[in-house]
Amino acid sequence: MRQFSVFGLVVASVLLLSAPGQSQGLPPAVAEPYLRYQQAQEAGDLRAAQAAAGEAYNAAMANGLDRATQGVLAEVYGYLAGQNGDLGIAFDVLRTAARIAVDTGAPASDRAWRWSLAADAAEAFGQGDSALSSADAALSALAERPQIAPQDWPIAADMQYLRMRILRGRGSVAAAGEAADRAVMAFRADQRELDGRYGLMFYSLGEADYAAGRWARAEAHYRMALALLTVADASEDTLWTAWSYAEISGLLAASTGDELLEHPQPDIHAELASHYTAAANRLERRDLVQQPGFQDVELVSAPAVIFPAAAGEAGGMVVVRFDVDRSGQPDNLDIVFEQPGGLFAVSAREAIAQREYAPARFDGQAVARPGLVQLIMFADGVATAAGETQAGDASSGACRLLQSDWRSSAELAQGGDQSCLRGQGDTFQRGYRGEDASNQCPDPSSCGGQ
Repeated sequence: MRQFSVFGLVVASVLLLSAPGQSQGLPPAVAEPYLRYQQAQEAGDLRAAQAAAGEAYNAAMANGLDRATQGVLAEVYGYLAGQNGDLGIAFDVLRTAARIAVDTGAPASDRAWRWSLAADAAEAFGQGDSALSSADAALSALAERPQIAPQDWPIAADMQYLRMRILRGRGSVAAAGEAADRAVMAFRADQRELDGRYGLMFYSLGEADYAAGRWARAEAHYRMALALLTVADASEDTLWTAWSYAEISGLLAASTGDELLEHPQPDIHAELASHYTAAANRLERRDLVQQPGFQDVELVSAPAVIFPAAAGEAGGMVVVRFDVDRSGQPDNLDIVFEQPGGLFAVSAREAIAQREYAPARFDGQAVARPGLVQLIMFADGVATAAGETQAGDASSGACRLLQSDWRSSAELAQGGDQSCLRGQGDTFQRGYRGEDASNQCPDPSSCGGQ
């Protein structure tokens, strides 16, 4: 849960003991434990402070004190319970504090603050639905004003970030992306430094773009996520995943002609170049493909991809990401894109699984080769793997995630191995729509690097 500021505790004390008519009006059953709470808080004994605050809160409820006082005591008690790991108490009491703020007509900022604490407690207690509804209530309170006050941007930022985390965990990719977009705006308005939280937000935006087929935007967001996750010193597995999806998105963008006319976050993008370079350097240390002495896999045999009879005249495409183990067998197959769903994935996966490779080698020793990507197109009853080669050819017959640069995959492919990109765009587009692909450019080099 968020840190409850010392300022907040002081304010609570002032509200309870200094407001007109309250300093003498509190019954001893409330005033005495509250004073003990203050003493324990000043001494840094949070357990004793929680126990005394709870005693004061329960006495206030039992004695029918005014609702505003009950609300302040509930806020203090509930927050301390959360800090001490008593999440069930925090969940119940902070929701009560928020409801009291609503019942008493508290100002919008106060209601938003209470609901934000309730949302944090609900998430920590594993109550996702309650966390979402509390976060929505906090954001609704802030929306009552024409503009969010500067002091309220932290609440807006934290609540949108909470919503993104929960929605993403539930697989609600589009809704999580919307929350991430709003969280980025709130984080910037709150003038927060770029850190790993931005990385998760941009990763969520990349996921939403990817699911919606906005390939160029997905690539941009995944690359920004990679740079920001590097700032947070994320694991190399996490960085590798972000990098892989950036490259796959770039492949799909190049193959479909999707272009990014304007960068989604130009100011942040400009700040991230050095961080992206650091991420690329980390990946180079992990990825033997970039090292001297590395010999890549070679395709030995590739059974034809079977066009499923059940697909009829439908067309589509599948992107498979996979590794090749030290014995030359495909491993860790993952369908990273399929359109339309449920028609071609099984056929594509089976074909890749049956391939045989001469394994990659480093300094003469067989090593696993991560990060191969194969695009397979289905049209006119025929399945075609982009970049397919004859057995024994030096190419692996799959796109290789080799590029560790700030540029797009399409730019990096120029002057290098373009078997995955060049000459495939037209077929890819018509295969996606199930149209005729017979007029594919036969010689990509003569077609403007199509």
